Amino acid sequence: PARVVIAASSAEYGAAGGARKAREDSPLMPVTLYGSCKLAQTMAALSFSRGPIEVVAARIFNVLGPGTPENLAPGAFARQIARVAAGLQPPEISVGDLSPRRDYVDARDVAAALELIARRGKTGECYNVGSGRSVPMSAVLRGLARAAGVRVTEKMDPARYRPSEVKDLAADTRRIRQLGWKPRIPFARSLADTLSWWRKH
Repeated sequence: PARVVIAASSAEYGAAGGARKAREDSPLMPVTLYGSCKLAQTMAALSFSRGPIEVVAARIFNVLGPGTPENLAPGAFARQIARVAAGLQPPEISVGDLSPRRDYVDARDVAAALELIARRGKTGECYNVGSGRSVPMSAVLRGLARAAGVRVTEKMDPARYRPSEVKDLAADTRRIRQLGWKPRIPFARSLADTLSWWRKH
């Protein structure tokens, strides 16, 4: 039978019922339109797993690494810091709330997880793909500045604030670890590679 792996999102959990680590059976309570749409997609796709198509879902947490787009905070930070390092803008970074904590996982580790889930994941199941630990947004900014060798200041931008921001969420990764996966690329290297990509683009 055909097999499909759905790229689901940690946004489907919302605050996961107040749990610091979201398990695959945690409450699904999205707080954004994006999260609601992703949840609808995941539920619709998994409903087909009872038919001729095998469907498995990968609930991916916050992706970091080469190609991180500017519409995500790490990409926005990396682009600005790359410009600071190149002398193209003053050392002032436009930021929103830096206190929320997120679970970051490298894009290359995500690719390996998707390949493994495609081969060994159980039909109809969902697998969290994350590092299993959360770090504050401020650590992302500091790490990128450190990788660039620059000192920056923060400029609060009201447009970057999200009123429904989840304050802290990490993945419980026990289920996917049972398949033999674990993240291999350290957070600091992911940040350095994100910055390097933006320096070239």
